[in-house]
Amino acid sequence: MVTAPRPTTDLRVDLPTGGPPAPGQPTIVMLEANGGGLFVDGEAVTLEALPDVALAHALANNPEMNSGNVRFYARILVRADQDAAYASVVDVVDELQGARFAKVGMFGETADER
Repeated sequence: MVTAPRPTTDLRVDLPTGGPPAPGQPTIVMLEANGGGLFVDGEAVTLEALPDVALAHALANNPEMNSGNVRFYARILVRADQDAAYASVVDVVDELQGARFAKVGMFGETADER
């Protein structure tokens, strides 16, 4: 018998450097548990449409940027409630990183916010 660890998905996490904040408003991606849905700045979206909708919102939130540099400079923040499945959060972050958004961050709710 041979055993091996389960494969995992790696997420790259860049911690803040303490420099000046990025220009413009962040685009907020919300993931709600139990079929609650996926939202970009309050707009309901499917996982397949997430990259295009996030790009449109990032451009609207950062009018000084253009389609050539918005994926590198715009901030995309993913927020999931505490009951959201880890795999769903990974799928959302992976979809955004696959669409070449360079500044994808995550934040969550605290127990007090429930």
